[in-house]
Amino acid sequence: RSYWQGQKYWWDLVNVAAVDTADPVDTADLSTPPLAAPAAAKAPRAPRAPARKKLPVKAWVEPVGNVCPTSHPVKAKLSSKIFHLPGMLNYERTKPDRCYLDVGEAESDGLRAAMR
Repeated sequence: RSYWQGQKYWWDLVNVAAVDTADPVDTADLSTPPLAAPAAAKAPRAPRAPARKKLPVKAWVEPVGNVCPTSHPVKAKLSSKIFHLPGMLNYERTKPDRCYLDVGEAESDGLRAAMR
């Protein structure tokens, strides 16, 4: 017995499937593909608005009175080169000269953290 005996080819499977169906396939319908409908003319697109650029967040902002905004909670005194974080002992009574975004920004400006 050779290797190819008993093997099925894909075209044998297709032909068997066509013969086994209850409804015979009308080959006249399959000979020519249906014509595609003409493509409707596309309306020109309106030009896109330029994407908004994200504004860079400032490293520090001016305080409003004695209060720093919630986005910049680190209070800094320039005369003493010290900054205070929320929760520190003198944070509430400190009158800031600048309000920094985070500790890293304050340290990069030459300030140090308060001891308490």
